[in-house]
Amino acid sequence: NDGTVPYRTDERIGASFLFSEKFFGDKCKILLLRDGKELTVELHLSESSALVPLQPGVDESDDNNSTPPYFIFSGFVFTVLSEEYLKEDYGEEFDCIAPTRLLEKHLYGVKSKPNHEIVILSQVLAHNANVGYEYLQNIEVLKINGIEIDNLEHFVSIIQNSTDEFIRLDLDYDEIVVLDRKEGFSVAQSVLSQNGIPFTMSPDL
Repeated sequence: NDGTVPYRTDERIGASFLFSEKFFGDKCKILLLRDGKELTVELHLSESSALVPLQPGVDESDDNNSTPPYFIFSGFVFTVLSEEYLKEDYGEEFDCIAPTRLLEKHLYGVKSKPNHEIVILSQVLAHNANVGYEYLQNIEVLKINGIEIDNLEHFVSIIQNSTDEFIRLDLDYDEIVVLDRKEGFSVAQSVLSQNGIPFTMSPDL
C-alpha cells in the first residue's frame, strides 16, 4: 500500500487521480475493511463545508449585488473572512503574507453549523470613540459580551438588541475591546461622513 493505483499497462499513479475524476453529485462506492471483513458502502459526494468561502454575501447571478458584507460600529469595521477578502488585502500571494491564524481558518476550517462564518475586525476608522484601538486590523472576533458568534448577522443582532451599557469584544490573540454602546450608535453618522461611507452596514444585513 504505497498510495498508488493501477494506471494503463504496467503503470501506477497516485490515488488522488481517482478523486480528481469525481464531481459533486456523483455516487462513489468504497470498499472498507471492518473487523477483518470487507464492506462496500456508497457515498453521495457533496460540496465541501469549508468555513471560509470564496466570496460571502454576494449573489453572483445578480450584477447589482456586489457589496461584500460589512458592519460599522464606533468606527470598527467588521466583515466576514473570505478568500476574496484575503486577496484584496494581501494580493494574489496572500497565502504567504496574511496572518497565520486567518490562513489556518482558510485552509483547514470546517463549519460547525450551516450558517457559521468567521467574523473579523477588518480595520478601525480613527475617531474619538475608539482612541487607542487604531492598531487592530484583520483579527477574528471570538465573542461579544461573552456570547460566541455564529456569523455576522448574529453579531449585528447582539449589538442592536443589547441593553448593556458596554459592548465587550473578545478577539483572537487575547485582545479585548470595550466600547460604550450608546456612544457607538451616536457617533455613527460622524464616522460615516468623515470617511465618505453611505451606510453603517451592507444591504444584506
